[in-house]
Amino acid sequence: MQLIHAVLGLLLVVLGLLIALMVIDEPAFSTGAAHGLYAGMNVGGDGLVRLGSATWLIGWLGATSMLLMVLLSAFGVRAERRSGVFWVLIVIAAAGAEFVWWSMYLEYLAFLRTGDANFVLSFPAATSWMLYGVWLSGAVLALIYIFGFRHFVFTHADEAAYEALRADAETPRLPPEQHKTH
Repeated sequence: MQLIHAVLGLLLVVLGLLIALMVIDEPAFSTGAAHGLYAGMNVGGDGLVRLGSATWLIGWLGATSMLLMVLLSAFGVRAERRSGVFWVLIVIAAAGAEFVWWSMYLEYLAFLRTGDANFVLSFPAATSWMLYGVWLSGAVLALIYIFGFRHFVFTHADEAAYEALRADAETPRLPPEQHKTH
């Protein structure tokens, strides 16, 4: 399977999830309810009730989006350079992104169910996953790029070919009308 087909498949999954989110019944209080004391102000109510039947659709939409982010980053590497090592690194990055997403989302759902939050590094666990985990999972892709640059993106052979092209382009050439013919 080509990378573009995998991306297309994921985009179709995203489309299906978005359509499903559009056609399910709107959960109760999803847009809030009138505040009892202040006119023009809304209250949210029970978070799990507001998610309603969209709970797992939202979870899978986030997971699919994370996987799509990782696969799209693979387009930065020419097809012939996407070796087995490259794909192992991409799978590690995808697994890390998925782990962070599901950890964050499940912690959020647990908070909505119980009203109790676990605190990690002085933030509720879901917030800590968002603040520290999301950027860290993206940093894995950056590290793959940094340390794999000469192997996957711009090899020494590529650099030599570029320098040869550049040297050739810098060689002075006479305009065609100045060539002497005998």
